[in-house]
Amino acid sequence: DPDYYEFEVNIFFDDAFELCDENVEDMVVNRFVKQFVEVIDEAASNVHQCNIKLKPPKKYPTPYGGRLEWILPGGNKLVVHLKDKIKIRHRKRWSQVIERVEFYLQLA
Repeated sequence: DPDYYEFEVNIFFDDAFELCDENVEDMVVNRFVKQFVEVIDEAASNVHQCNIKLKPPKKYPTPYGGRLEWILPGGNKLVVHLKDKIKIRHRKRWSQVIERVEFYLQLA
């Protein structure tokens, strides 16, 4: 089918974590990440014009913070990268973050 193609979507959140109100040592995702997670099913449903309920994302810790991964209808992947300013200097460019991660992966 010439109209079929595979793609991967990558979304990046700077400063994606904040201190937890209940325990000052715990970090939780901020309201923007929470809102994104809350509306992903609605967005998918609007695109496909039917009710869609995606499986919860797989969660991965990373050297820069964290990563969420969904499999979208059709099998394409949606990856959300969550930068933790405690792990990666505040205002550091994402390109520098990704270069560092690639370097670590080459060492593994």
